[in-house]
Amino acid sequence: MLGHVCGFDVCRKLLNLPPSSSTSVNPVCEWCAVCKSKRRPFPSETVSRAARVIYRLHSDLSGIKVKSLQGYRYYMLFLDDHSRKVWCYLLFSRDEAQNKIKEHVKLVERQKSPLKVAFVRTDGAKELISGELNKFYSDNGICPELSAPYSQAQDGLPERYMLIIGEASQAMLAQAGCAQYDWPYAVSYATYLTNITPTKGVNNDITPNEAYDGVHREYKVEGIFGCLCYAKVFVRKKAEPKARRCVYLGTSSVLKAFLVRDVTTFSESKKVFYSRDVKFDITVFLYQNVLVPRPVSFPVDDLVTTSSIVGDADEFADATTSDISIDLDVDATNRQDELDEKHGTDGEDSCSLEELDLLKNCSESSFSDEIPDLCESSEEKQSGGNLNFLVNQNID
Repeated sequence: MLGHVCGFDVCRKLLNLPPSSSTSVNPVCEWCAVCKSKRRPFPSETVSRAARVIYRLHSDLSGIKVKSLQGYRYYMLFLDDHSRKVWCYLLFSRDEAQNKIKEHVKLVERQKSPLKVAFVRTDGAKELISGELNKFYSDNGICPELSAPYSQAQDGLPERYMLIIGEASQAMLAQAGCAQYDWPYAVSYATYLTNITPTKGVNNDITPNEAYDGVHREYKVEGIFGCLCYAKVFVRKKAEPKARRCVYLGTSSVLKAFLVRDVTTFSESKKVFYSRDVKFDITVFLYQNVLVPRPVSFPVDDLVTTSSIVGDADEFADATTSDISIDLDVDATNRQDELDEKHGTDGEDSCSLEELDLLKNCSESSFSDEIPDLCESSEEKQSGGNLNFLVNQNID
């Protein structure tokens, strides 16, 4: 009717027909129903808020493209509907999600005994609706709740907290200059901060931890994720320093201590440990400089000049400009002598350093037969070549 541009009520007005009564039912246009399909609106407020803790648990799973140094690829969030307290679990694969649900249900029921979990709400992913998990639900009297397909808004609470924690962790990694493989530390620390921050979702604007435990606590955040800190060293020689320069990576749910990573040398950059005696400098973020020791070093760009490398090493690794300059001069002299021996010339007939650098920048395929020692391998280009090696030697 009228080219399917309007509804039946408008068509009646245009055709001077009497309006339809409240009891009459307008016919359904098949083609309008097929081509003008819209989604039904979702309720703006929940109508089933839990009256006590662990009555209803929400869960959601998220994946990260970058594998962490420990091998983690996913993290799973659990959310208490009443207190808004969040738990975060790190996973190697999606297959671990079932066991994490079982472990978490047993954990919270033991913490809040004799209270029991009544509902577990998920988004209906394949790994969360298996027969084994359904048997666990039936054995423990738990009713699973699933959101409809393509209707994440039905389980909007964990989706919103997943967004909050994900964006907070990305912001912390960017501010600290940390690599993407450090995301487990950022996600865990963002979860900790969420639990100690007052929220409007809880009555009286108290923190989720206070609403879950029923006890008021004072929290003090001393450091910023990725900032410089100094951790005390207990096993050392008498002449060695009493503290080590570290990067702050968060806290622990088991220990009353701070999680830090040693950045004193490249050999110690994979050492992550807990320390109670830590002093923070929240104005300095060491990982914002690429030359600071880290578990997986960044390759130095071939276009980086010698002066910039010397300056960065002098600032962050206590290396002197004269030491690096001498090493570079000796290396350049050795390359000049090596080229003279290749061509059997010396004095005025030898190639200059400028010609040597020009030959070095040429492709390996063109000069591999004539000057094989001057052609860099692909591995040397990726690691930054001789300049990166010299800088690492001076930093260590």
